[in-house]
Amino acid sequence: MTERDAPPSDLTLETPETTDVAPDVAPDVAPDVAPDVVGELSDDGPSAEVRAQSDAADDGDDTIDPPAPVDPARALADARAALADARDNHGDDELQTADAQAAFAAAARDCGDHRAAVDADREALRIREAKLGPDHAETARARGDLSASLRGLGELDEALELARAAVDGLTAALGEDAPLVATAWGNLSAVYRARGDHDQAIEAGVRTLEMRRRLLGDKHLDVAVALTNLGTIHAANDNFARALELEGEAYDLRLLKLGDEHPDVLASLASLATLLRNNGNLSSALKTQRVAFAGQERVHGPLAPQTLESRRMIAYVLLRIGRRLEALTEVEQALRILPKGHRLAEEFRDLRRHLIDAVPGGKRRGGGRSKAKAKAKKAKAKAKKKAR
Repeated sequence: MTERDAPPSDLTLETPETTDVAPDVAPDVAPDVAPDVVGELSDDGPSAEVRAQSDAADDGDDTIDPPAPVDPARALADARAALADARDNHGDDELQTADAQAAFAAAARDCGDHRAAVDADREALRIREAKLGPDHAETARARGDLSASLRGLGELDEALELARAAVDGLTAALGEDAPLVATAWGNLSAVYRARGDHDQAIEAGVRTLEMRRRLLGDKHLDVAVALTNLGTIHAANDNFARALELEGEAYDLRLLKLGDEHPDVLASLASLATLLRNNGNLSSALKTQRVAFAGQERVHGPLAPQTLESRRMIAYVLLRIGRRLEALTEVEQALRILPKGHRLAEEFRDLRRHLIDAVPGGKRRGGGRSKAKAKAKKAKAKAKKKAR
C-alpha cells in the first residue's frame, strides 16, 4: 500500500471527535437512509478462499500468498455438481454424500440461500447420525453446521438447541483444546447475538477468542474472525469504542497476513469506517471509508455492492459534517454509472432527494429552481402588464 493509500493512523482511536461537526449540523438523513452498523460486520467467518488456506498457514511466516478470489455463485454451482456426482456414485445414505451435502450447504450459506443450506445440512446430519452414531465428532460438527444455517434463516430456537449440542458433543469427543470446539463456541455466540442475548453472546465470544489465541497463535486468521465477531456483538450493544478496538486488531492481522487489497482486508477496513462514524470520529471515518472505497473499486469494480455501499457511506459522512455539495457529487457520480433498474439505484435517489433538500438552491431533475424561476418571470410579466 502506498503512503497515499495508507489507512489513517488513528484507526483505533477511541475518543470521539466532535470538533469536525458544526454545532448547527444535525444528521439530516432520514432513518431509512442511515446505515446499520451491525449489518456491515461479518458474523459468518472468513471468506471461502481464506477458509481453504487458514489451517495451512505457517504462523512463523507473516504473509500468505493471496489466492484467486472465489466467486460464490461458481462455488455453489461446483458444489451442486459434486453433490450430484456423490449421489450417483454412492447413493443418498453414504458418508461421501454427507460430506458433499455439507459442502453444498456451506456454499449455499455463502450465497445467502439459507433454505437450501438448511435442507442440505439436515441430510448431512441424518446420514452421519445413522452411520457414525449420535456421539461422533462429525455428527456434532453437523449439528453446528445446521445451527449456522438455521440462524441465517431466522429459526433461532432450534439453532440455539443445536449450537449447544454441538459444543457439548465436540467437547466430549475431542476435549476442550480442539479448534473445532472453539468454532462451536463461536457459532453459539452468534446465535445468542441473533437472539439479542448480548451478555451470553459476549461470554461465548470471549471464550472463542481466548481458545483460538491459545490453540492457533495470535497471528492466525481464525483469531481475526473471532475478533470481528466479538466486535459485532459490542457494536450491536452500542459499545462502539470496544468494537472499534477489536476490529482494529482484526484489520491489522488481516492486513499482515493477506495484503492490502484482499477482499477480507477491504471489508474489515469498511467496518472500521462504520465504527469510527458511530463512535463520533467523523473525520477519521471519512478518510478510512475513502481508502476502502478506492480498494474495493480496484478489486471488485465500481458496480459491486460493497463498492457502492462505500460510496453511499462517503456521501452520508460528508452530509453529517456539513459538506453537502461534495456529498451530492458522490451520489450523482453513482447514479451516472448505475444501470437502469439496479437494486441500489432507488437508495441513491432517496439520498439525493435528502441532499437536495439540504443544499441551499438545490435543483431537482425536471423542476426545482427552473420552475421557481419561470414562476417569478410570469409574476413579473403580470405585474408589468397591470402597470400599463
